[in-house]
Amino acid sequence: MTERLHNLLLRQSEAGEPAILWGRLAKPFLGKKFDRLLHCGVLIEETPADDWDVCSDCECGHDSRRIQLIDGKLIAACPIDHRSDTVLEPEDLRSFRINLKSLVREIAVASGFTAEPTQVMPGVWYLGVAPAKRGLFFAFTRSNILAPGLISSLRTIGEKLPITIVAPALAVGDLLRFAEAGIHYTSIADAFSPAGTAFAIDAEKLVPPSSIAARLTLIREQSKIVLDGRELKLPPIGFKIMWLLAETAMRDNGRVSSQQIEKHLWASTVLRTAVGDAIRNLRKALDGNDMRGKHGDPLVQNLTAQGYFLNLEAADIRLVN
Repeated sequence: MTERLHNLLLRQSEAGEPAILWGRLAKPFLGKKFDRLLHCGVLIEETPADDWDVCSDCECGHDSRRIQLIDGKLIAACPIDHRSDTVLEPEDLRSFRINLKSLVREIAVASGFTAEPTQVMPGVWYLGVAPAKRGLFFAFTRSNILAPGLISSLRTIGEKLPITIVAPALAVGDLLRFAEAGIHYTSIADAFSPAGTAFAIDAEKLVPPSSIAARLTLIREQSKIVLDGRELKLPPIGFKIMWLLAETAMRDNGRVSSQQIEKHLWASTVLRTAVGDAIRNLRKALDGNDMRGKHGDPLVQNLTAQGYFLNLEAADIRLVN
């Protein structure tokens, strides 16, 4: 037996409610740990089954087979061919409903969270602030994590922190959508260490690897920036300035002079104060959305006689055309 009980419960829960664990799957795990989950309400035992699925190739026309006790054995008898009868064990008749609310509470407690998880949308819970100072969310099904309005809900509840969500495996296109929103995704399969405490999320999996981390993402097609999970759509001039500063930071961590910004924005001569006004408007928009750089300092900074720059490491910036 290589699969652990918590992995089995999470896998069965990916189908959504009602999530059922059949006795045949549960049998290897029966014992004290299993009984504890029954006691705390993670598992709720259902009425034993009194019928069974029909044979896969049966032409009897029935929806199920009645379970009978024949010669001391539990038999799901085929009405056409008794060679297709299925001999059952008592555990096969048992089934357990997985209480997702109690299961996510079990995960939260094992992972070190003290507050009660909050359901923010159907099937999606907020566990709290992880040790890495990231808001942590958990979703059981793909349909839950792809529900309209989820990303905005995560940001509203995530306490203006970087966000991580643990959820079932996603397609590449869906992964990109979360990446562009500045939300770190980790799959349920990866979030739990094989050798770790049961039901405890591996804290190392909640932080993006430094090689692919991007605190700031600029999406040119939408004139939108995403910093630590917070989105801001900028007017054309503000976005062009941000793109120029980002390109320069990623290229050589250089500074951009007022003359370079003016040339980048306007083809003709403008008022001497035009660049300063544009930078002021950009900073106002960023500060109004609590978008700040390293150490909580302003994102766009200026050094006298050197020029403007983004207060981020080059590795923290990502450009999307």
